[in-house]
Amino acid sequence: MKLTTHSLARMWDSASRWQVDQDFYDPMHNYLVHAYDPGSFFTALLANDAFAAISRSHPHNQMDYSKSLVGWMADSFPHESYGSYNAIRVWRSMASSERRQRLEQCKLIHTEQDEILLILKGDNVMRAPV
Repeated sequence: MKLTTHSLARMWDSASRWQVDQDFYDPMHNYLVHAYDPGSFFTALLANDAFAAISRSHPHNQMDYSKSLVGWMADSFPHESYGSYNAIRVWRSMASSERRQRLEQCKLIHTEQDEILLILKGDNVMRAPV
């Protein structure tokens, strides 16, 4: 799915409120928007598999980063995008339009209509990561 800078900024703002580190944000953004495999650590975290997440974590990952990410997930992610390995498989198999609808409903991104209006109004946004 193609997002404008307005939606990219909205998603980044949501993560920033939870102080999600950029290295944790990027795989989650790509998972939510493009259904990319986020890697073994993030997949285990999304699946609510703490044992696997900790055992697959990079040695330099800090618990604070994981806590921030989990807070953002619980607060903002579509509920069907996490919670089990099956939920992850279903999310990744969804059509882009379905994932977009779920992300819009959670207010992680703008609707396509709102994106167009924001562009036409000339609202400037700072470029978000990704």
